Amino acid sequence: MNNSSKNATHTSETAEITNMEFSSFILWCFAFGAVGIIVIIANTITILVFFSSKYLLRKRHNHFLILLAIFDIIVGLVVIPLYIYQLVSWWTNEHSVLRNTLYDIFTSMDILCGFASIFTLAVIAADRVYAIVFPFYHKVPPKGVYPCMIATVWVLSGLLVVYFFLFRINILPREAFVYLLLISISLSLLVICTSYLLVWARVRCFAITHGLKGASFRERRLAELLFLITVIFMFTWLPFHIVNFIFHFCANPKCQPSTKLVYFSKLLHYSNSFFNPIVYSYRNIEFRQCLKRLAKNVTSQSKPLLAERKEPNLKGDQRKRRMLLERQEAFRRIVMQESRV
Repeated sequence: MNNSSKNATHTSETAEITNMEFSSFILWCFAFGAVGIIVIIANTITILVFFSSKYLLRKRHNHFLILLAIFDIIVGLVVIPLYIYQLVSWWTNEHSVLRNTLYDIFTSMDILCGFASIFTLAVIAADRVYAIVFPFYHKVPPKGVYPCMIATVWVLSGLLVVYFFLFRINILPREAFVYLLLISISLSLLVICTSYLLVWARVRCFAITHGLKGASFRERRLAELLFLITVIFMFTWLPFHIVNFIFHFCANPKCQPSTKLVYFSKLLHYSNSFFNPIVYSYRNIEFRQCLKRLAKNVTSQSKPLLAERKEPNLKGDQRKRRMLLERQEAFRRIVMQESRV
């Protein structure tokens, strides 16, 4: 799609949101704002739970889940507020250098966090295959493998952002950038689906021959957990990408998606960022136990304050101190009398 068609489509989208009813506009802004707040709270709690437990931190695959939570927090803190600003600027029909600059920042951060999440889930799925198919080799991996895998996720996501800016300054063709995004999504989904198919086959064969007990049962639970995360990710991400590719590849105005459909798919896309913590607390027993322990430690700090307000307890404590002092004083007098004798 050339720049003229892009501008025409952007103009029609701006006109459509300008003609949107004020109540609908406020409702969309409120929905995105609520999602952003929930994303920040849920993922902050997730990171606190992971770092409050040395047992969870010792498990290498949890490092990828922490990385996923970090990307989700960035979505709630940066990406969603910038997207709400774009909605407001379209509604007010604002044209300024600040709007264009913030649009580039928003798009680059959206690409970075979105594809980093996709790449992270692909790495998690591949790591689970390696752990279940080759458990002995997975227990003692080569030194530096996991930091390199995390760095690879950042580098690949950053390269997509670089390609976006090359497209913005007309160095890279628009079609090349769109095809690059399509290839990245397709390969990641292929890795995820293939990995969990292998995990299911391995667990199924072991269940038939030995039964699911002990460590193998825990591996099955973890595989189910990560599979559920992947399904939710595809459900929340695929609609937005399908709408996005229809927008880029269909030149006929009749097949262009409506603004409400675009916003709904974008809302699904951002809602993925708070589905992950919900899945952790619902499916992961170890995470749930650490969450309960953390909540108990936080609530226990308020108990001394509550105890100070109870008069009977205070009087009882004072009575005990008085009796102890009287006994000490009586013992001191007896010792002094014996020393005089």
